[in-house]
Amino acid sequence: MSDAGWVLAYGSLVDPADPLVRRLAAVGRAVPVLVPGLRRTWAAGMENRAPENDDKHYVDPAGTRPDVCVATLSADEVDEVGPPLNALALPVDADGLARTDRRERRYVRVDVADRCTPALGGAAWIYTATPRAREAAAAAAARGRAVVRRGYAARVEAAFRARGEAAWAAYVASTDPPPHPLADLALRYAGVAPGE
Repeated sequence: MSDAGWVLAYGSLVDPADPLVRRLAAVGRAVPVLVPGLRRTWAAGMENRAPENDDKHYVDPAGTRPDVCVATLSADEVDEVGPPLNALALPVDADGLARTDRRERRYVRVDVADRCTPALGGAAWIYTATPRAREAAAAAAARGRAVVRRGYAARVEAAFRARGEAAWAAYVASTDPPPHPLADLALRYAGVAPGE
């Protein structure tokens, strides 16, 4: 166990090429885990033109910043019994946890250590969409303004496929399909490092 415990990666953080994942890899070895009672949904919304997203936003192939709400995955509680959410537990120190908190600013972290198989020892933090991010996604969906970035969806799928057939099957079983149109958007950073 590391100083700050573990971050449970269930989306883009499963990709070993992610800049934050490369930083966290120095802390220790990742461990595959299962977490019952959670499911991946597309509930985290980001209003692309909102001023608070000037430092990290999306542009279309023409280089413009479209007026859309970009939905990303969230690990959400489910009432019905279903397949457990498969994730990758990444060991983190205090600096790595702070970096992850900054990156996942539309999420809150919750300790689900008591639900992880295998048991990890220490806190096991999973990030779930904030109420504000959920409201943004729901409101945009109702107005037909919500999209899923094609590159994000493909990257997450590729990361799970790369972990083998069992990991891919578990991902499919514990993930809602994208409920919004796929859009070709590129992430742009201004004043923050990629991956944060």
